[in-house]
Amino acid sequence: NKAAVLARLWTVAKPHIHLVGAATAIFWGLMALRLVGPQIQRLLIDRVLTNPDGTVQGLLLFVGLLAAVGLSTNFLNVLQGRVMTLLSSRLSRDLRGLVYARIQELSLSYISRRKTGDLMNRVSNDTRTVQRFIQSQAAHGINEGLVLIGISIILFWYNWRLAALVLFPAPFVVMLAGAIRHRIRLMYHQQWRAGDKANSLLQDVLSGIRVVKAFGQEDREVERFVHYSQEMADITARNEKMWNTLFPSLRYIMGIGHFIVLYFGGHLVLGEQMQLGELVQFSTYAGMLYGPLQFISFFPRWFTEAMTATERIFEVVDAKPEIQDRADAIDHKITGHIQFANVTFGY
Repeated sequence: NKAAVLARLWTVAKPHIHLVGAATAIFWGLMALRLVGPQIQRLLIDRVLTNPDGTVQGLLLFVGLLAAVGLSTNFLNVLQGRVMTLLSSRLSRDLRGLVYARIQELSLSYISRRKTGDLMNRVSNDTRTVQRFIQSQAAHGINEGLVLIGISIILFWYNWRLAALVLFPAPFVVMLAGAIRHRIRLMYHQQWRAGDKANSLLQDVLSGIRVVKAFGQEDREVERFVHYSQEMADITARNEKMWNTLFPSLRYIMGIGHFIVLYFGGHLVLGEQMQLGELVQFSTYAGMLYGPLQFISFFPRWFTEAMTATERIFEVVDAKPEIQDRADAIDHKITGHIQFANVTFGY
């Protein structure tokens, strides 16, 4: 249940609510700047470049506005990167602390049933995956999602017919992505399990290398590790082949609407029903719209990886020690001192 996993993750992030608030404000600021750029371009074309009354002063004004928007966008991108890096690193630190503390509390029987490499992956690799997702994909996803909503509103407000043509391929892509989402999740579960087996074997062999050498089992262990590594490589190659075959096709399908807009919008310009600047603005917004849609088509993969890693983390956190204190247990404070008197030792 991804909603439950996200709710658990939010409880861990609550102490850093100030960073979440700062990141949210930056997201809205970036969305506003990205949406205002095409508006300035439309005014530049219609009021200066294609207008007989256009002046150099007007040209300088609009170019300056575009430069200011670009500079502000760059500043907010830098600020967003710093805030999200700080937030993701602190959240990853807290998750590592939760997992490690729980491992210390668990009974020896639980730890003995687990591979050392598997537990190490929960503490290091899984938390690193969550950190990378929050720092990069989640931040980018929120930006693209807000831009998608803002552009859709603007396009339908200007010309709902052209807007419908722009978004015509989107439902098919979303339905197809949703249909294969479960398959993608299973694929990456298999990939991670194969990686866990290889890492666990490596950890066990390296920690017991003296025993391996004492019994002359070097060739046997090399053969086992190569087998696990080959299994992981085969699964990874299969997953990447499917991913890199399917999603470029989805990107092209989503881009068909842009060509349709250029064709019908060009007819409106030729019929003097739309100004050139408006077509450029509409086309720019349409191009900006496909960026978020394409990103959303990739997002299930990254989201599934992060949710799988988070599930694995909380699987250990939720484990219960077999030996627990009673509800009415008394906390004894041991005091006193030890004294050796008249003690001898011989060997």
